Amino acid sequence: MIADVLIALTQAKKTWGFGLCFLYLPNVQGQPWNHKRVCRIYRELELNLRIKPRKRLKRDKPDALAVPDAPNLVWSMECGG
Repeated sequence: MIADVLIALTQAKKTWGFGLCFLYLPNVQGQPWNHKRVCRIYRELELNLRIKPRKRLKRDKPDALAVPDAPNLVWSMECGG
């Protein structure tokens, strides 16, 4: 009976892992099953989801800093005077 409920639940909610499936059973359906028993059947049915790693964002390289041709052409900050 637990296997049938787990199969139906994982087909309806494909992104749910064991934690969400188990919390759904007692809180929504009112099933009094032990989490160890449900976990054992969940693993026997091979319903484990592979956690996909997040893809890294590709960032553009920053532009090179402008180098002045001669000294004292560019000031980094103004004097307060």
